[in-house]
Amino acid sequence: MIDRKQTISDIGESALVERVLSLIGTCDRGVLQGPGDDGAVVDPGGRRLVLSTDSQHEGVHFRQQWTAPCDLGRRAMAVNVSDLGAMGADPLWGLVAFALPQSTELRWIEDVARGMGSASEEFGCSIIGGDVTRVPERIGITVTVVGALPPDREAVLRRGAQPGDLCWVTGFPGRAAAGRRLLSAGYRLSSEETGRGGRRVELRGTRVADAGVAEDARCCLAAYLQPMPPLSMGARVAEASLVNAMIDVSDGLGIDLMRICQASDVGVEVEIGDLEGRSELQRWQAGGLGSVREWVLGGGDDYQLLGACPREAEEDLFSVANELGIALHRIGQFLPVGEGCRLRGQEGTEPLVVRGWDHFGASEVIR
Repeated sequence: MIDRKQTISDIGESALVERVLSLIGTCDRGVLQGPGDDGAVVDPGGRRLVLSTDSQHEGVHFRQQWTAPCDLGRRAMAVNVSDLGAMGADPLWGLVAFALPQSTELRWIEDVARGMGSASEEFGCSIIGGDVTRVPERIGITVTVVGALPPDREAVLRRGAQPGDLCWVTGFPGRAAAGRRLLSAGYRLSSEETGRGGRRVELRGTRVADAGVAEDARCCLAAYLQPMPPLSMGARVAEASLVNAMIDVSDGLGIDLMRICQASDVGVEVEIGDLEGRSELQRWQAGGLGSVREWVLGGGDDYQLLGACPREAEEDLFSVANELGIALHRIGQFLPVGEGCRLRGQEGTEPLVVRGWDHFGASEVIR
């Protein structure tokens, strides 16, 4: 007898929806009607709402052989709430739409739902509805999120940067792009955990024994597979009015920085030597896996915050980051628009070339 794995077509749409919802979990915070009707009914309590949506498509944003389903579920939530953080909003609710081939294994989508449920709890973003549909091939997951701004907090937009403002970024841009390259080269995060709670690293099915190599690979793989958007930072700096402009770094530091400049009608001078000098990036460049500069400026998938800060607010900005345990780097300053956009290095300055991910343009560099 053939031991065939159960697929979603074996249980049907209604049972699938019930199964997924039981694993994702819901919350009644402001929700008058959740899943089970034609639409969700919520009471935002007079707050201003911030809405955003994003998709994860197989073959574009993820590959099943690279990404554990729990990681994919968490990632689908993280990339969306990252946009709310960049606006200074607090996550509230999410809607999830699955596009699934009939052959999708039931266990696989259950694990995706578990990852979403864990992320929903972590980010404070309750799933209150969604949709399931059949497609011929290639899975797609679309998440729409709703956040709120308290009465005393203004949304932080891209268009507020001023000449003289400092340019800063959280986290370590470039790690996720290096992680994506490592996945292409055969590195994986194993399901087996180390004694410190992290997952072991394998290369083509064999455990990486060198502790230094494994740790450098782990931090890059995790940056891509398990992004950690600094939501608390976005809300705090918005509430304290410490920033003039902010954006989440999803398509690449270079292209997202240019978006701030274009929206704000300013120029910028940036210096990324500290980010380029990270040992976990230099190791893989030395091994011939790619260019650190391209990873840092154009890699994307970082889901960190990039923004403009008045000079007088710099100390407070770094204090908030330190309190929250979030890495923060000053990488330059914004200029009058007539001075252009440039990159400063040891040899002087050069024009800042737009680098980053564009689904329909020519600016893709490493995907």
